[in-house]
Amino acid sequence: MSIPLNYPMLIAAVLLVFGMVAAGYIALYKMHLVQVRADDEASKIWKNEKWYTFSETSIANNAPAKSGVYAIGDKTKWIYIGEAKNIQHRLEEHYRRTSDESECIWSGEPTSFSFELVWGKKARKQREAKMIRKYSPEGNR
Repeated sequence: MSIPLNYPMLIAAVLLVFGMVAAGYIALYKMHLVQVRADDEASKIWKNEKWYTFSETSIANNAPAKSGVYAIGDKTKWIYIGEAKNIQHRLEEHYRRTSDESECIWSGEPTSFSFELVWGKKARKQREAKMIRKYSPEGNR
């Protein structure tokens, strides 16, 4: 014995589910817009409170091999802010003095670094520029 399908009811149910899913995505999008506006002021400050020792071992253990913005400094000042597709690799270049910016970084006697994960080159560049304007590091002048 088979159960007869009521195609109009089935189609209505599928459309209802699709409508609910679409409404959910629209609600999430609106929440995202509100969050972005709310975070606008917060986006003007460095988000990672953790700072790590600027050493080869500490870079290997703490810096992610991921995309983002990084800062190098000491206890009293910001020395350099940069962006990289691979934060760990870029910090290693600075530490080993093989980057173009090494001289200005090391002249500031760095002792620590921090980072924020940021995906996408455009987003990294925008975040880097915003942080440079905010903190005015010596090595970025």
